[in-house]
Amino acid sequence: SSARNLGMEPSTSSKATNEVALTFTHTLNGVVTMAVVLQCVYVFTCFADGGSLLTDPRLIANMQSATYTAFAVLVVIGIEMLCFRQPAGKTFWERYKDTPAMYLAIAIVFAHMLGFGAYGLVSLVLARNTLDPADGTDQLPKAMKEAIDVAYWPHVIGMGLCMLATVLQFVPQVRQWDNYSFHKLNGWLIVVAGTIGVLASFVINSLELFLPMRYGSRNTSPHFWMESLDFFVAGVGALTSSTLGAYYAVKRDIPRHAAWMHRLVAWWMSASAARIYFIPLFVPISTYLGLQYANWVEAWISLVVPLVIVELWIQFSGRFEALESGEEGNKPKDVDSEDVKLKTPGVKNYGATT
Repeated sequence: SSARNLGMEPSTSSKATNEVALTFTHTLNGVVTMAVVLQCVYVFTCFADGGSLLTDPRLIANMQSATYTAFAVLVVIGIEMLCFRQPAGKTFWERYKDTPAMYLAIAIVFAHMLGFGAYGLVSLVLARNTLDPADGTDQLPKAMKEAIDVAYWPHVIGMGLCMLATVLQFVPQVRQWDNYSFHKLNGWLIVVAGTIGVLASFVINSLELFLPMRYGSRNTSPHFWMESLDFFVAGVGALTSSTLGAYYAVKRDIPRHAAWMHRLVAWWMSASAARIYFIPLFVPISTYLGLQYANWVEAWISLVVPLVIVELWIQFSGRFEALESGEEGNKPKDVDSEDVKLKTPGVKNYGATT
C-alpha cells in the first residue's frame, strides 16, 4: 500500500507477499463464513424444531454468541479494508471493491439467507407448522388457528425459495452465465416466490391481530399494535422493492434495478437480524423500559438498521455510478450502453422517480 501511495510500482517480492497475504485472508474469510453459515443454520433449524426465541436455552445462547461474532467480524472487515484498499480510488467502491473484506461482507449476508432457507427445509422435513410458540396462536379460535397453519406453508416455502435464490443473484459467475439467462429466470422466481411468501405472511399477521395478548401486551395496547405494524411495513417494503426491481429490469434500467434489488435484500436481512443479532436486546430493553417494549422496539431496530446501511451504500458507495457508466460490465448483450445510463445523473435517481 505504501508503494502505491507514493506512485511507485511494487517490487516482485512485495507482489509475492501481497499474494500470500491475500491467499491467507481469503482462506480465513472462508473459515469465518462457514462458521457463520453453520451458526445461522443452527439457529433456524432449532427454531423450526419448535424452539422459542425467548425461552429455548439453545437459541438464547447461540444468539448471544452470534451477536459477539458479528461484532468481531465487523472488526475483521475493517482491518481488511484498511490493509487492502486502493488509495487511488475516488469512490468507496473504487477503493474497496477488490478487497477481501467486500467478499466477506457479502458472504455474511448470504449466510443469513441460507439459514432461513434451512428453516424452510427443516419445516418441510418435519411436516409441521413451526411458528414461534411465543406467538401464542393457540389462544385463537380453532378456525383461525387452522387458517394460520394453512397460510404458514406458502409463507415458509415461498420465503425459503426466495432466500436461497437471492444468494445466486449476487454471485458474478452465476449472474453473468449464458448472457444472464439464469439471472433473469432466477429473478422472476424471487419475485413470484417472495410475493407468495409475503402475502401469506399478511394472512398470518392479520389473524394474529385477534390474539387477546402477545408478549405481555393486550391487543388494545399500543405496544401490541407497534409490534404488529412492523410485519406489515416489512411486507409492503419487500413487495415494493421486488416490484420496482422487476419493472426496471424489464425497462433495462440496470442501475435502478440493482438499487431496488439491494433494498429487497435489506428487507430480507431484517427478518434474519430480528431472529439472531437483535434478540439479545430483549434483556436491556426489558430491564430499562419494560417487557412490553422489548419485542416491538427490537423488531423495529432490526428492521431499520439493515435498511439504513443499504441505503447509505446505494447513495454514497459509488457502486451504482459504476453501473451507470458501464464500467462493471453488468449488463446483458441486448442492452445498449445508452440504456444502462440514467436519464439524469445524480444519486437521487436510484429511487423510483423517472
